Amino acid sequence: MPWEDIAFSYSMTAKNYVSLKEYDLFTTPLAKWKKGVSHSLPITLPSFKLFDYINITPSVNYSERWFFDYLEKYWVDGYVVRDNETGSNKWVKGRVVEVRKDGFKRNYEYSAGIGASTTIYGIYQMTNPKSKIVAIRHKMDPTISMSYRPDFGQSKFGFYKWVQVDSLGNMNQYNIFEGGVYSSTSKGESGSISFGLNNNIEMKVLNEKDTTSKEKYKKIPIFDNLSFNGSYNIAADSFNLSPISLNARTKIAGTVLNINGTLDPYALDAKGNRTSKYMWSTANGISKLGRMTNISTGFGFAFSSSDLEKKIKEKKSLDGKSESGQQQPQEKNLNSSYSEFSMPWRVNINYSFNYSNPNGKPIVSQSIGLSGSIDFTDKWKATFNSGFDFRAMKMTYTSMT
Repeated sequence: MPWEDIAFSYSMTAKNYVSLKEYDLFTTPLAKWKKGVSHSLPITLPSFKLFDYINITPSVNYSERWFFDYLEKYWVDGYVVRDNETGSNKWVKGRVVEVRKDGFKRNYEYSAGIGASTTIYGIYQMTNPKSKIVAIRHKMDPTISMSYRPDFGQSKFGFYKWVQVDSLGNMNQYNIFEGGVYSSTSKGESGSISFGLNNNIEMKVLNEKDTTSKEKYKKIPIFDNLSFNGSYNIAADSFNLSPISLNARTKIAGTVLNINGTLDPYALDAKGNRTSKYMWSTANGISKLGRMTNISTGFGFAFSSSDLEKKIKEKKSLDGKSESGQQQPQEKNLNSSYSEFSMPWRVNINYSFNYSNPNGKPIVSQSIGLSGSIDFTDKWKATFNSGFDFRAMKMTYTSMT
């Protein structure tokens, strides 16, 4: 690791304010003002390679706040007082007393993390010399990262204290910087291991349309992206493993198709409640990977007058060529002022599918949306929007303008 690449930056803010009536501004002592100083020290550590192939990226964050007063709470037991007017005794309930004391206190927090990533390539060459598919390439990008932040609610840090809250002796924890000029460090330990794998699969095929041998081969993507991501909470008491998100993106007939899904690694009981048992210990076959709790996909088509005009021009251009490849003269349009597409239009068709099964009761919904527009003139335009819901078996909200 080159030490000269380690970078530090420092920022500081200070506050000193009070909320009061304007006529009390010059009579209020400075001790009543809320004041504090905040420091931030992000540390940029350089990335480096491990074994020449694995990229390692560490990170460290540190921040600190200075307070010039703090909160003290204590319990006062109930007691009896004598009413001088009636001469009777009166019981006063126990209560929590809050006292703000002057004094300098430091409040700080820090966290650290490290990530690793690499790229793996795999190529399968076709052995059949007559195959139009030359090779299939598989690119994998695995990633893993770890982060940790200690529990600043522990007594050794001194940011939180305990106070009795009732006559039964029950205790609650409180932050000594409550009501301060800056927010204090939150309690609770946090640490996680995140992981993921991105895949890209494409094939190299013969370009049958190429007659010049300049582009003999072409690449066709099978999956632009095929990935999964998840995390493991090392600080949690149960359900440490998060649901696994799945994503796939491909292109079919020029249309991009996105598929998103979620795998839950934990099994359900007979009542459909989530349990702490992993699926790989209770299920069989491919179900060991997890329960598919959600999967959604959708695609859309768009067609317009300009697309149609382009196709007609391409067809006329091909029909106007002779067998020798020479362009033939075409007859002039009898009405040159006539335009085939004087009123531009556009039509959009969208399909969506969603499967949801969080508790053993699957729900499937799918719909088709239809929208479009037509420009009659520069100032007049019509639009419409409609669709059909297959689950409800009825038309969706329809509008025309």
